Amino acid sequence: MGTDTENKKHAHSIQAKNFNYKQKKPSSLSFGEGRSEAKNMEIIKSVTEFFNKHFGPQPSVSLDELDFLVRPHIIKRGKKFLLRYQMASTEPPQLIRPIQAKRLGNKAYYFFGLAVSRYDLGELVEHDIALDHFIDFVENDQIYWLNKDGTEVDLEVRII
Repeated sequence: MGTDTENKKHAHSIQAKNFNYKQKKPSSLSFGEGRSEAKNMEIIKSVTEFFNKHFGPQPSVSLDELDFLVRPHIIKRGKKFLLRYQMASTEPPQLIRPIQAKRLGNKAYYFFGLAVSRYDLGELVEHDIALDHFIDFVENDQIYWLNKDGTEVDLEVRII
């Protein structure tokens, strides 16, 4: 064993060796080398849409399978757009089905997810569309209800 001074010098030389290396520059290679950035973004968007379509949440029921007092539609109140609907009170009661949202291509969709083990109390539901970033879709009439079988139902827009 060396003295404290020798140990400190040795530790200092190890530190100097560890920090005295040349840093490599990051590689200029990137995803899709040789392609334009726009083409790369197009590929990423396409892959994302594929996974959303095939592996994301899917509708568990079609609108015609449920009883409504107010069928789903869009309302515009002031500057806000809201998805509005109201389930009917039935015997036996209907189970709550959470609203799901997704976009595919140039369309936006709402649909009901899997039922949860609580009864729907038949209250009027108003869901702010801004939360799903769907305002542009509403303004361009590209918003739909998606049924279990994949059919689309246009969501009517009413101004209140």
